[in-house]
Amino acid sequence: MKIFGFQNNGYQGQITWIETDIRNGFPGFDIVGLPDTGIKESKERVRSAIRNSGFKFPQQRVLVSLHPADQHKSGALFDLGIALSILVASSKQVNEDFSIMTAGELTLGGGIVPAPQALGAVSAAKTTACQLCLVPFSTDNPHAVHVTTLRQAYEICMKESGNPVTVLPEAEETTEPVIFSDIFGMEEEKEILCLAAGGFHSIFMFGPPGVGKTLLCSRINLLLPDNSSRTTDQLTRIYGCSGLTPPLIRPPMQRLNVDSNANQFCSSRLPGNSSLAHGGVLMLDEVNKLGPKLIESIKSSYDSGMSGTYPSRFLMAANMNVCPCGFLGKPTGVCTCTNHRLESYWRRPGPAFLERFDMRIPIKCFDFISVSNEVRKPDSFYKDKVAACADRQRFRYREFEDIEMNGQVHLDPSAVRLLSHDSALVSSIPGTGNSGPRETIGVLTLSRTIADMAGRENVSEEDVFKALELRKYGFGDYYWKEIR
Repeated sequence: MKIFGFQNNGYQGQITWIETDIRNGFPGFDIVGLPDTGIKESKERVRSAIRNSGFKFPQQRVLVSLHPADQHKSGALFDLGIALSILVASSKQVNEDFSIMTAGELTLGGGIVPAPQALGAVSAAKTTACQLCLVPFSTDNPHAVHVTTLRQAYEICMKESGNPVTVLPEAEETTEPVIFSDIFGMEEEKEILCLAAGGFHSIFMFGPPGVGKTLLCSRINLLLPDNSSRTTDQLTRIYGCSGLTPPLIRPPMQRLNVDSNANQFCSSRLPGNSSLAHGGVLMLDEVNKLGPKLIESIKSSYDSGMSGTYPSRFLMAANMNVCPCGFLGKPTGVCTCTNHRLESYWRRPGPAFLERFDMRIPIKCFDFISVSNEVRKPDSFYKDKVAACADRQRFRYREFEDIEMNGQVHLDPSAVRLLSHDSALVSSIPGTGNSGPRETIGVLTLSRTIADMAGRENVSEEDVFKALELRKYGFGDYYWKEIR
């Protein structure tokens, strides 16, 4: 389908062919073909008009080209053509024999501004033999249609070209996503994940290949409580800067894997993965294979809660195999890795990075057949526990701007004063008194979350010992093989 735009440039005006390409890549929106400032600014009008008309703006890389590329283009009348070109490209419906002439400036709400100066578009449509002409004014010409909204223009466009209307509003979720009901066994790991979600604690899982590390990591954001109104407002602003549809209620999930880089994670111009994960989960799959620059960027964003000028408060969920050969911890197989090779393998994430995880747990192999018939608890059981635990914390930290849950106390250590009673108990237990500030805050806040999950007002010694147990593994101690 060919879409043309019209602008006043002399008596005949200027006709421009508008092309759109949507491809995978870091989300972005570019217009090429010598556009002036007014057309460049149309990106924000078009993006907002598409979303507010009930359509989905593509979450990929969008490139709009204005032909002929060697002629300057100006004015706001290209808004309608650019928006329709994006919607048609998103619908993946093709009718190369159909062409449309468009002229119209869009409002942010998806309306079309009346513009008598677009009168020349009707004549231009005849010149280019367009089968349809969409204009923002009333006309008696049978080939010109008066349109007042982007949605109306799109529906007329698709109907006249013989294509079904396929770009529809996002449907509201009618079913709850599955969290644990499809996972057999692993009851202890499920409870630990509830602690991570209930207190917004970063968690690191290690074990042999195939035991379910990645699967568990991918379910944590489904356990998190719904966004607070403050986080929702921040996410709306963050995602709006990228032209993406924000997660209005549920916390987001951003996944980093071996081919991710520091520029994608922390961009100076647009929000990167760090900010897009704000209030949700940053999943680090095979964390030992991430580049050192990316690891440093993650540490910086996690410690400060900011990525450039954007908020970036996320829960880290990381995983990795225990050894390079993959057999360490497997009952069927023999690990051939030397101590030196193991040290080099674990040095990639490094002890300084692992220390930032409040929970570091091994995921062991288990007999899948023996647990396949066990009765599993419903997902609502876990969700309700996490929600009640989070409510206690949000009330506790209600006076703090950047803290809502225990796992975020490292962003403003002055919040420790709210845990003064717990602090005295934690410092009195052997193994906690000579620790650094980061580890002390980790033990203290994790102990507090364990008590919150149980509905207790005060932290007990048992809670502290459990927190120490969940934090004890890391660099130099791989559970199945100690090399200290």
